[in-house]
Amino acid sequence: MADAIPHWTSSRFRWNATKFSCSHTRFNKKAINYLFPKDASKYVTIVRNPVEQFESTFNYMQIGTVFGFGTDPSESLKAFLKNGIGFNMLRKSGSSVLARNPQMFDLGLDFKFYQDAKAIKEYVEFLEEEFDLVLVADYFDESVVLMKRLLCWELDDVLFVKTNERLDKDKATEISDGTKENIKRWNKADVFTNTLTKLFGKESKGKEKTFTTILRTFVE
Repeated sequence: MADAIPHWTSSRFRWNATKFSCSHTRFNKKAINYLFPKDASKYVTIVRNPVEQFESTFNYMQIGTVFGFGTDPSESLKAFLKNGIGFNMLRKSGSSVLARNPQMFDLGLDFKFYQDAKAIKEYVEFLEEEFDLVLVADYFDESVVLMKRLLCWELDDVLFVKTNERLDKDKATEISDGTKENIKRWNKADVFTNTLTKLFGKESKGKEKTFTTILRTFVE
């Protein structure tokens, strides 16, 4: 752990001592490349099915309450998607920045490009060059096994315990097909994260038998 924490040198951080960073932070190429040069680092991020991820973020961060759509997980979500909010409202509070395209926000896309399909596509292509591996939350076991391989770790290094899961009462009990489509329309940029998952498949391509064996061992 000591190697993962920057050391003090007089009044400044000696950032070149940092060897590992695992943090929920917004991607900023200039800052990250400075701290972790591309030629000596591995960049890993994670995405999730955009429909499920938005419902989770919306209710976990109580976005419906922030914008006055109530507290019911299902009804507030439907009301929010029906009415929407202006771009100027995305900075209303700390959580409101996640009220639209939360995954692409975390990956560094500027608000002004949220409805620009060409710009989004180009940004996804940029991300594909920046990241060595994109984990997929919907396939978490498979993802951590791929990360283990990429970082030359042991299986013990990627063991995990599931925590901080929402209670059923805090989840939208029913998401209709119409609501799912509205989520996709509202989060147009996040839908493009599906193409990032090809970096997930790229890591296992041609090594399926070995991967399956390791995965079975890990799960068991």
